[in-house]
Amino acid sequence: MSILNACKIQISGLSFGVHQFEFEINNDFFSSIQDSLIHKGHFHVNAVLDKKPRMLVLDLSIHGSMNTSCDRCLEAISLPLEGNQQYTFKYKTDIEEQDLDSELIFISGTEQILDISPWVHETICLVVPMIKAYDCENDPAANCNEEILNLINTQEKESNNNPIWDTLRKELKNK
Repeated sequence: MSILNACKIQISGLSFGVHQFEFEINNDFFSSIQDSLIHKGHFHVNAVLDKKPRMLVLDLSIHGSMNTSCDRCLEAISLPLEGNQQYTFKYKTDIEEQDLDSELIFISGTEQILDISPWVHETICLVVPMIKAYDCENDPAANCNEEILNLINTQEKESNNNPIWDTLRKELKNK
């Protein structure tokens, strides 16, 4: 079984109603996706599928961590991530029904297996913050580069004591 087969749901024969599935995503999953934003990580995915006569509603809830470098101190970190996303799949019955609505994902009415790996990957990528850093000062297991953090703190103190900025702050307070 390929790693992406782990994110497939057998929808043919599934009764109408709500069904829950759980998946574990790891490095193999990310390495099998070309040009993935994430290269290493481990995530638990909770998928709730609501099967209706003409559509499927998939609620994905993810939590885990990705391996990356800290944007603040440049050390390797395990960045905790969590998030939720909902996807709506509509069965297409004829060509006229395809109105390119961005909120809907069209699937064949004869589809037997729903491969949710692209949406699992998308959900994980959507929760990656623009600045990859976390409160590492309060994490005893964090291996922050103290030299870099001290440099940053020194720079911040120097910029706060800059007379040019002091003048600008006074002008802004007076307005």
